[in-house]
This record gives sequence, structure tokens and C-alpha cells, in this order.
Amino acid sequence: RLLREEDIDGKGCYVIESIPKKGKGSQYAKLITWVIKDIYFPVRTEYYGKGMKLGKILTQKNIELIDGIWTAMEAEMVDLRKDHRTITSIKEVEYNMGISDDIFTKRNLEKY
Repeated sequence: RLLREEDIDGKGCYVIESIPKKGKGSQYAKLITWVIKDIYFPVRTEYYGKGMKLGKILTQKNIELIDGIWTAMEAEMVDLRKDHRTITSIKEVEYNMGISDDIFTKRNLEKY
């Protein structure tokens, strides 16, 4: 459900609450996600565990349009429970490379 509209880094965002259906076995009680309005790209997600306690925060940064696809070149996940953070950054991206569907068989994927 749409909670509100809010700016992040000068960009207008929708703030959306997502709650899993009962009985689906999700590890999170809810997510709150900030989505940039004009490109529909999530730039921040808060993950709430049992008791609706905030557990993790994902922030996506340095968003670029590459081959018509919005791409976060950097992402940071902060685990508040473990006092730990992970930062990933993408140096190079190639989309639509024409990879054969044969590479995505179950047997082929299990090899790697």
C-alpha cells in the first residue's frame, strides 16, 4: 500500500509498504520501499522482522540508464542486528548479450 510520497536525494519517491500474505513463510514481516516516481526504481528498502523491528536497510546508489535499463551501480545492505554492512559495486554492465537458452538448463546450472 502507498504510505506517502517523499524525496530522497532530491528525487520524488513513492513510499510503499509490502506485507506478505499469511502462511507464505516470509522471513520478513514487512518491507518499506522508496521508489523513484518517474523511473519506478527502488532506491531504499527497509526490512522488518518479527515484532515489526527494523532489521536491514538496502540503499541503491549511482543509478544509470544502460541499454534502456535503469541500473544501480552501487548497493549497500546494512544489517542492524549484526552491526554489519555489505557494499557491492558494479564496474561494467552488458545487457542483452544474446546468450543461448541452452545455458539455463537445470543440469547446466548445477555445474556452476
